[in-house]
Amino acid sequence: PTASSIQLHDAALMASVLAQPEFIQGRGNALAIFVGAHDIHFAGYKAGSPVLWRKCPVPGGTAVLREAVKRGLGVDDTLVDSVLDDSLIDPRSALEPILHPVLDELELSRAYLADRHSVRPAHILLMGLSAGAAYWCKYAQESHHLELTAPGVFDGLDFPAKPKPGEIDESVQTGSTALFLPALGAALAAAEVEG
Repeated sequence: PTASSIQLHDAALMASVLAQPEFIQGRGNALAIFVGAHDIHFAGYKAGSPVLWRKCPVPGGTAVLREAVKRGLGVDDTLVDSVLDDSLIDPRSALEPILHPVLDELELSRAYLADRHSVRPAHILLMGLSAGAAYWCKYAQESHHLELTAPGVFDGLDFPAKPKPGEIDESVQTGSTALFLPALGAALAAAEVEG
């Protein structure tokens, strides 16, 4: 990737929240956590404009979280998402060493938004996780008294109930909607410029 493609990717990620109901209800005043495969970014918005984009210095991302669950709980690759989403096993013991420093860094971003921009969003948007969002939210509430909201990637968008035959290529994998965040953000940004 080139420097400009990386910048476009980051800008598209930031725009991916524009249609989120919580973003709209907060009048564009928001703080978002974008969890990628190998990194985490914090984005802050004031009246719909970005005022903060910060990479979390703590190693994180879905790959790191998945590896922690595999090692910490002794499960194999095929069971990690099940453990993170709908199992009787509580993975917080494996996730806590990663989540605690990430949430400490989030507090710094939150303080910056409050002090420099007078932005104090009621909920922090948690974007990009394909599994385990409920545990992030629960741990953030218990350890840092933070209210995280993990909306669906396509929340706030008006889609037909069911695509017509031929509208979506059968070879397109739509299982992990988090992978669509940059494309969705680019489309929303383009629509905002045109509209």
